[in-house]
Amino acid sequence: MDGDSPHESTGDLSTQFPGDFPEYREPERLSSRSLLWMSLWFEGGVAVLACLLAWLFGVDLPGSIKGSGAGWVAGLVWAGPLFGLFLVTYGLPWRLFREIRQFLEQTLGPALGEASHGTILLIALLAGGCEELLFRGVLHPLVGGIAASVLFGLVHAVTPVYAVLAALFGAVFSWQLVVTGDLVAPMVTHALYDWGAFLVLRRQWRRRRGATGSGEPTL
Repeated sequence: MDGDSPHESTGDLSTQFPGDFPEYREPERLSSRSLLWMSLWFEGGVAVLACLLAWLFGVDLPGSIKGSGAGWVAGLVWAGPLFGLFLVTYGLPWRLFREIRQFLEQTLGPALGEASHGTILLIALLAGGCEELLFRGVLHPLVGGIAASVLFGLVHAVTPVYAVLAALFGAVFSWQLVVTGDLVAPMVTHALYDWGAFLVLRRQWRRRRGATGSGEPTL
């Protein structure tokens, strides 16, 4: 019988029915510059919110930032154990922790992998300083350490386990504030912890990319 069988392929269906086969485009990855600007805007907004709430409810926010020796020492000392806990949980093969690792690597890995050490340090300082202004500097005296820690966990609830871990870390930050009476302590610990975690994500992303030359710092 002459002609093609109706059951045989007659070519690329995507060209015959373009409306049914939209062109696939890989989602744009977050760049290091975009991550920096997002951090500036978001963390800056958190700091502004902290100052506004402190003014509305009469919280002495500047008075809580003493810069005492005890605050600096506590901040430096406690950054080690918390970062060590991050390294342990980061390498665990359990699904709950694997989900956290995959989320962090997929969302932050590309941008951190391209960022310079200075950019990563600045982002960590913004997170540690601005977030502690709100949660420990304002919410802690208003609603108590436990409630402030729970709220801190909820804000970081990318997964349920991550929310619990963040709440526990928030409890440590609140304890530091109670013991030292200095907001500098949780600020330093928070910033150093984030800095170390960001550097680990940066190294992992670059390792997976391989020696292709595409992971050089751009900012």
